[in-house]
Amino acid sequence: SWWAAPARITPVVAQNITAVRTVAEAGVSLTGAAAELTEAVDYDALRLPDGRIDLAALASFSAPVGDAADAVASADTSVAALDAPWIVGPVRTRLDDLSAQLVDVRSSTQLAAAAVEDLPALLGAEGPRRYLLLLGNPAEARDLGGHLGNWAELVFDEGRVDLVEVGGPLALIPPGKVADLVVEQSRVFQEVIRPELAAEGIQILRWDQLTASEKDK
Repeated sequence: SWWAAPARITPVVAQNITAVRTVAEAGVSLTGAAAELTEAVDYDALRLPDGRIDLAALASFSAPVGDAADAVASADTSVAALDAPWIVGPVRTRLDDLSAQLVDVRSSTQLAAAAVEDLPALLGAEGPRRYLLLLGNPAEARDLGGHLGNWAELVFDEGRVDLVEVGGPLALIPPGKVADLVVEQSRVFQEVIRPELAAEGIQILRWDQLTASEKDK
């Protein structure tokens, strides 16, 4: 309003008014994005009666989740830009607290947006996808979290997951026909990457050899 105009051009006062106004505008934007997200995203709708994940419903979350991520990113950028030295202590403290929270939320919303965009394809929307799940044993510590204890082969197709096979490390020991290749792969793991990954590298290679003819292109 006209009576507040002098304050907007008064040093110190102007910077604090700008900070408060910027935070208020960011709050309005975030509230709107949160309301839209709550209305548009129903996670309970993802599970179909036959146990599959509804990939069409998951894909429909992409726009509202992306909009929420954009709103958080914009608010984070706006608040981070409020670095004038004339902002008074109480306001600065609140700004710093808000900025720290926005950094965390921004990371989470960006991850959620990426996940919603990429998950349909990863879950078989464009054809079967095959994965090797390695189960580490934390009792035998390694840099990457543990020694390979067991493994499982999973296939995702149109939102359905099938457990194809489960086995122990010995089941992945390569036969003689790939022995030369395994030796070379083992040398690369030992000399180039990490010695402790040699055994895991051989086992993963064996799985790859066994399933190469069935892998998705």
